[in-house]
Amino acid sequence: MRSVSTMLLFLGIAVNLLAQSPHGTDLKLNCASCHTSAGWEIPFKNWKFEKTPQPRVSKVTGWEIGWDTTQFNHYATNFSLEGQHKQVDCRSCHASLVFTDASPECISCHTDVHQQTVGNDCSRCHTTANWLVDRIP
Repeated sequence: MRSVSTMLLFLGIAVNLLAQSPHGTDLKLNCASCHTSAGWEIPFKNWKFEKTPQPRVSKVTGWEIGWDTTQFNHYATNFSLEGQHKQVDCRSCHASLVFTDASPECISCHTDVHQQTVGNDCSRCHTTANWLVDRIP
């Protein structure tokens, strides 16, 4: 009897540990919101770049049934993916699977060729379209 209880306790702990998300406690999404049954890689077509969530439509009635909040949308974070950032592999900025560990500061991913002589506001001269300077303040 005691060995059965110990085994059940061990299985309960193992299931609880395996069911935890590797993305940290802040990401509250169903895994299928991003991943597919084919594997853990996220197909590019699954990414949502709309600034506002798109309405969901019933497959049966064709009626609008609310906003699609089931899939991840980077616009809902403090760093929206615009310009060239849409094409970058997620792992370039998210070295850890805990997505909140990534910094929204340019310097966290880009080399500061100015060596901090012009400050940290890169958007004064650069855009997300490219690093070429179109305007000099």
